Amino acid sequence: MQVFRVLQGCLNLKESGRFDRGSPFRRLEEGRERFVLELMPDQVIPFTDELGRLVRLRYIPSYRPYWQSRDLPYGFLGLQGERTPDIAVEVFSDREPASSPELIVVLDAKYSSDPHHVKLDEVRSRYGKLGVFGTGRVLSRQVWALSPTAARGRGPARPEWASFCTVDNTGFWAEQFDMHSSVAGVVQAKPNMPAGRSPLESLLRRLLNGCGLRLRGEAR
Repeated sequence: MQVFRVLQGCLNLKESGRFDRGSPFRRLEEGRERFVLELMPDQVIPFTDELGRLVRLRYIPSYRPYWQSRDLPYGFLGLQGERTPDIAVEVFSDREPASSPELIVVLDAKYSSDPHHVKLDEVRSRYGKLGVFGTGRVLSRQVWALSPTAARGRGPARPEWASFCTVDNTGFWAEQFDMHSSVAGVVQAKPNMPAGRSPLESLLRRLLNGCGLRLRGEAR
């Protein structure tokens, strides 16, 4: 899973309970020791940055409305149903889970041949209202579709990987972008992308840096 590999490359996987019951990690010993990752819906994999701040990768998470939230203080702010994107990255302000994360990054795969603007509207309308029940504060301020198709039209000159993306808020490319602002977008993600850092990895690193996280191997 590409998102897991990206997070593993720039954050630290929490070792506590790594092979406990319920963990997605399995140890195989067939001639030489190997490890596999077996993910189930609503599986959580915790990471930390270099300063110990918590980041949780959630696979097919379930964000429910408040009356179905099972005492969680955040979820789907709408009236009906639940929201189950393919992947969510929850960024917390401290080392341990607080009542709610500071930001939820939603990543949802869209394999159709529809143009980017159609996929953008889909993920924005479906996942753009995940937040805190007690205040109404929206947490899913970064909602992205992963698409095998290319972006149409010319993007900004910098960063270079922006040409693989479509966004509804062009301020996202500004150096002083405010992470409290909302962006819905589409990023091209498919096998055999051009050599070097993929657009998806560049996007995730930009978001994590924007949250003030200290990434492994990056100078501050």
